Amino acid sequence: MLTQNDLRILSELYQYGPMFPTHLKAVIDLKSEFYIYRRLRLLKEYGYMDQTNLYVPIEGYKRKRRKVGTMYYLLTKGVHGARKHLQVDLDRKVRIEKPAGTWMYYQYYLGRIRAELAPLFRDDNEWVPGKLVKQQLNLSDKIRIHALLKVNGFRYAVYNFNGARPENVAKIVTAQTKSINRLVDGHIVICPKAKQSEKLRSIFLQDSDFTNIRFLNYDNAVDVISELIRNDQHMRMINLIKERYPHVHINIEQTPNAILGIDFIPPGAYIGNSNRGSFFISELLTENMRIIKALRFFDGTAAQRCNLPSTAFVLLRDKWQENEYLKIINNKHVNFIY
Repeated sequence: MLTQNDLRILSELYQYGPMFPTHLKAVIDLKSEFYIYRRLRLLKEYGYMDQTNLYVPIEGYKRKRRKVGTMYYLLTKGVHGARKHLQVDLDRKVRIEKPAGTWMYYQYYLGRIRAELAPLFRDDNEWVPGKLVKQQLNLSDKIRIHALLKVNGFRYAVYNFNGARPENVAKIVTAQTKSINRLVDGHIVICPKAKQSEKLRSIFLQDSDFTNIRFLNYDNAVDVISELIRNDQHMRMINLIKERYPHVHINIEQTPNAILGIDFIPPGAYIGNSNRGSFFISELLTENMRIIKALRFFDGTAAQRCNLPSTAFVLLRDKWQENEYLKIINNKHVNFIY
């Protein structure tokens, strides 16, 4: 009998392809890492999936490789189970093949990108997998969309192009963006290497019609996309503060940690000025317990004397989290909003 978590695991593997257990744990948020290994082992024994090792070449050696980890991929039985759970048409034929090493290498980086972005999403609707996007928007299977990112009311189509030449990718991107341009507000193209993304950018700079495309690579994709998400979260936080504290005048500016000189204010935090003195607006840091615990010792009165932020606002995902963090932080200078 498959549990609800088993169905979620099958659905993730069906929508995104082979994944590492650690990446699955990050996006599904299960009980523990040992729990997901146990479930994967059982699903493999029952014939829903199989596993294969990912090896990468060692730099400086011609034939030596090192093991990165174990990736799990669905078998035919697992695909049918995932489709039934997702209520996808089961009549289409399924062709299952053991994933090639090169393709698994790209899947590893894509899985890591999504796992690092997962704590920033409030719900599953902010990052929709490509297979569901094609079904929802009635798109052709030939369109190579990896996911749909929803930020601040805008929709960005995310594409992944593995080892293809930039010239060939440019032709594909041009055709695809024109076909779905009316359905999305922007496009994000992820390439494996920085040279490929720079080459693509130089190609598209010559065409003024394509100004809403971002070209990223595996190294900077997390930073750029997370900045988009955080900007949306900061605007949501500012609107909440204006609604709950109408007497506070907000003038936001980004201030690096080195200028503030306070350990628990993270780099990239936002501060503002009000008629009651300065206050500090945190990022979405509910996953960072070190920051949360450090706020216990935040002395707003002393900070105000030194012309430093005197009130901390922490953005939470849900209302129930407020009670959890109030047990850790009992500080009148710290406000939780959601």
